[in-house]
Amino acid sequence: MAVDKQRDERHRLEEFLLVYNQAYHRSLRITDQPDPPDAFCEDSIGRVWIEETRVHESKEQSRIIEAGQLQVPDQHDYQDRTSFYEAIKLVIERKLGKDYTRALSTHGRGILVLFLRIPSFTEEDYQPLVQYLQKNLKLENEYFKEIFLLRRSVVARQGLKTYWGIIRVYPSLHIVE
Repeated sequence: MAVDKQRDERHRLEEFLLVYNQAYHRSLRITDQPDPPDAFCEDSIGRVWIEETRVHESKEQSRIIEAGQLQVPDQHDYQDRTSFYEAIKLVIERKLGKDYTRALSTHGRGILVLFLRIPSFTEEDYQPLVQYLQKNLKLENEYFKEIFLLRRSVVARQGLKTYWGIIRVYPSLHIVE
């Protein structure tokens, strides 16, 4: 795996683990990045593996972010919220279709994390998105025990700080802000 890709994945996974560990009273830390999965983690409670991916607002935004630029594109690929929800569903289906047998045999069922790089995604989208996924996607699977969506928000508190909103969509809805 390219060093930059591995470093970027590690950074995103560490951001997820900060929020996850606090919300679920864990102290998971990354022990390896075999690809796939993106990380093996462990703490005193146990071991788990994590697969992560990003969902962008548009193909243009994806190219801009990958190039390291900080601008937000004017266009959106999604005609309406349903097409946006469908795009997230397709990303999850693609991850559910991969083979994680090796990780499953050594670490049990893993965690799937989708980083939502979508500025227009708001708290009002949580419930309809989860309802759409539960209705249109078979979330039960052999590989992942939990599926999370993460949404970044920037809050001005003694300067600009980034906070992640975390939503567990499987096995049940749990919103942690």
